[in-house]
Order: sequence, then C-alpha cells, then structure tokens
Amino acid sequence: MYSINAVRALVQTYHTGANIFVKGWERTSKVPSLRKITIKEVKLGDDGHNGAVVLVVSTDPPSVVDAICKVYDDAFTPNRTSSWEEAPPTPTEAFEKEKEAYKKLSKKSSLPCGITPEYYGCGKIQVDGEYRPMILLEHVRGKPLHHVNPRAELSAEQRQEIMRKIVEADSDILFGANVRHDDLAPRNIVVETEPVTDGNANANATQKIKSDPRVCLVDFAQSTCFTKNMGTDYKNPLFRWTMCVAPWTDWGWLADSEEEGKQWMWETWGEGGKDGKYPRVVKGVFRGQPEPVLSSEGE
Repeated sequence: MYSINAVRALVQTYHTGANIFVKGWERTSKVPSLRKITIKEVKLGDDGHNGAVVLVVSTDPPSVVDAICKVYDDAFTPNRTSSWEEAPPTPTEAFEKEKEAYKKLSKKSSLPCGITPEYYGCGKIQVDGEYRPMILLEHVRGKPLHHVNPRAELSAEQRQEIMRKIVEADSDILFGANVRHDDLAPRNIVVETEPVTDGNANANATQKIKSDPRVCLVDFAQSTCFTKNMGTDYKNPLFRWTMCVAPWTDWGWLADSEEEGKQWMWETWGEGGKDGKYPRVVKGVFRGQPEPVLSSEGE
C-alpha cells in the first residue's frame, strides 16, 4: 500500500524530531504562512482505502495547536480489496479532489459548523528526497465510526442522533456547497469523544462518545464537485437516503431491519426535519414501492 522508503523516512523524521520544510504554500486566513512542520504522530491507517500517509503535526509559525497533514504520492496507491471493486483514485487524483472539495467547503459560511474538518491550506513537503503534495486540515478529536460497536456501546436514541447528523451533513454539503462525498462509510466519519476517567488526569484514558457529539465527514478523496448549483427542492434527505438503508443497517447504526430504518427516516424528515430546514415530502409510489415526492406534487 505505501512506499516503504517514504514511510520509513517519515517515521525516522518523527523519531528524530526534525523539522520538515514546506514550499509552495497556498495560504488561508487560518494559516497565512507555513515554513515547516514537525511530526507528532504517524497514522498509517488500518485498511486499504487510504492512499495518503496521515500525520499529526505542529506548525511553524504556530498558527494552530496541531493539525492533520495528508501527504500524497502515487507510490502510496492502495490496492483493490476485490476484483470487482472500482479502482480507487491514485493519490495524485485524490489530492486534487480533496483540495477542490475542501476549498469549496471552506468558502460556504452558511454550512453548519463542524460537519467537515476546517481547511488550513496546501503545499509540498520533501520526503525521501522528493517533494510531495500535502493538505493541512483541522485535527478532529474523536474516533472513526468503524472503531465503534454501535449496538454494544450506544443506545438506540444515541445511534439515531448520530445517524441524523450524518445524513444531514451529507445533504448539507451537497446542496449547500455542491460537493458530493461519494465514499460515505463509517471509516470516513469521525465522532467526538471524551475521556472516561476516575477523576485523575490520564492522557491514556478510555474514550467514550460524548452525549451530544460533533459528527464530522472526512476523506474527500473520491468526492465530486459540481459547478451547477444543486438548488433546494430535493434537499430533503429522503430523496437519497431511503436507497442507502441496507449497509447502515448491516453496520449496526440503523434499526434491526431495513423497513424499520426507512420508517425512522420518514418520521425524522417527512415533515421537513428538525426546525423544518428541509422541504416537506409525502409518500408517492414508484413501481409499487413508496418513494418521496415533494408535498406540493403529492397533493
């Protein structure tokens, strides 16, 4: 999956505490300049979907406390997990897709706060004698959903609230920023956690999901950015998510059956969702199956 020499060079740099110099920095208001970074942690990932090496870094000048630095190179191209699976983008393609997506998302102040990591900028760093593109992002505190056992760790109400936030974040970035994630799975969603302690400070304390956690969509390497405005008529999540119930049921985040999951979705968004932020829909029929229809069309 990874170029052994490049990863070895990053790990050695981490252990020595040496600085890595940055060139070609594309500034943002949050990080207007960046001369060098220092690696605090190397995150190699535990599956074949990530075509980048992910680092936790500190910055110089110290604009942010710490950040996520994603380093891309075609030597990091992940393998398919099966012969029928669509080939993932090369890391060069992933870099361009993520850069475009995060730039678009960062310009939309109307999006709900915190549903994607804050974008700090991009540039190049030297690794193993070559300059490789990198993106700098907010370090979201929490753990990916595929490290959570939802039915064992969470109540039905907690699972539903996290799912509501996931579904609405997905819809909000599509209709609010014209960005479609295209790889929305538990590994690409981070949920906010807090330490479980006995009252004593312990940096290695067990983490638990907060009672009202931030839910953040990450990894836009397979995303699609649209130039045409998506409008708002079909912003209601029911138009897209009633077709996505099965995998989320299998992963343990929805009810025990697909029908129960769909029923919960209708109860949640049929009337426009919390605070009425989405168009109201009613049940129509297509090929004998219920499907969402704008209320004005169904009346």
